[in-house]
Amino acid sequence: MCIIDAGYVGNGLARALRQAGIPYDQLEATGEIGGNRAHGVYDSTHLISSKKSTQYVEYPMPAGYPTFPSRAQMLRYLNDYVDHFHLREHIEFGTEAVEVRPLDRTGMAGWRVTLSTGEQREYAGVVVANGHYWERNVPSYPGTFSGRRMHSKDYKRPADFATGGRVLVVGGGNSAGDLAVEAAATFGSADMSLRSGYWFIPKTILGIPSSEWDRVWLPMPLSGSGSRRCCGCPAAATSGTGSRSPTTSCSPRTSRSTPR
Repeated sequence: MCIIDAGYVGNGLARALRQAGIPYDQLEATGEIGGNRAHGVYDSTHLISSKKSTQYVEYPMPAGYPTFPSRAQMLRYLNDYVDHFHLREHIEFGTEAVEVRPLDRTGMAGWRVTLSTGEQREYAGVVVANGHYWERNVPSYPGTFSGRRMHSKDYKRPADFATGGRVLVVGGGNSAGDLAVEAAATFGSADMSLRSGYWFIPKTILGIPSSEWDRVWLPMPLSGSGSRRCCGCPAAATSGTGSRSPTTSCSPRTSRSTPR
């Protein structure tokens, strides 16, 4: 077996394969454990799902961790997990897979993995666990813009915002919500541009992390009604002419939230 990446999912699978006695190679393009948390997030990043919902069942997070651990705490936890189950010595750091192809039309005959060095290896199965945050998706807009433009993957701290005090965040994903709040806390306000209406779910509802509410069964009509009441109105709406509201404002009092 071949596992591509040494992030959250890749390491969990490596532990399962090792426990089952199944030989495997684990390839990691960088020199670090943690995937996107190691190289692709900002300094203030905290988990959106609670530690109970995120932790490995076989290796709980430390009792002293907060409900929503920070980036540094998550990295420490992921590295501890790898060392606790003796997975590190099986990880090939600095080894990038650039192509994966089946040996036949179905893939049942095996898979060929090509590395950046040109080396090729064949496996019975391949798990691609590198996530979907590697490549930036930067839209192209007509016209000109003289201010600073950056992708959320390149943002690290408030100093990265351009001077002037006006920030427009395009999109309503997890990073967009975080950056809008951080910009609002820095400059007093921020705007978000959304293509359609979004439901922004608070991180906690009645003191319980939102990610843990799915453990409580409720009839669908009651569940839907309760969710709408807790989340409030969508952040943007479509006008009668079919054009969408361009922006929604974000104040510094806005809590970090997640569109689902």
